[in-house]
Amino acid sequence: MHCPQTHGTAKILMYMATKTCPKCAAQFTCDGDNDCWCEQVQIHKKEMVEIMERYTDCLCPKCLGAYERD
Repeated sequence: MHCPQTHGTAKILMYMATKTCPKCAAQFTCDGDNDCWCEQVQIHKKEMVEIMERYTDCLCPKCLGAYERD
């Protein structure tokens, strides 16, 4: 899974950054396209579309994990 802002035709390159989750306001580390932790989270396409429509930035591990498929 990639961070929402890296999808689409315009790819934004990001490197390790501290972000604030738009869902719960927790701070977390994002590595962007540099093998970020979020790429290991398995999410169904339907949920990924929902995340991308609802939020403009990456979710923290806890909030993203709530969408992880079984």
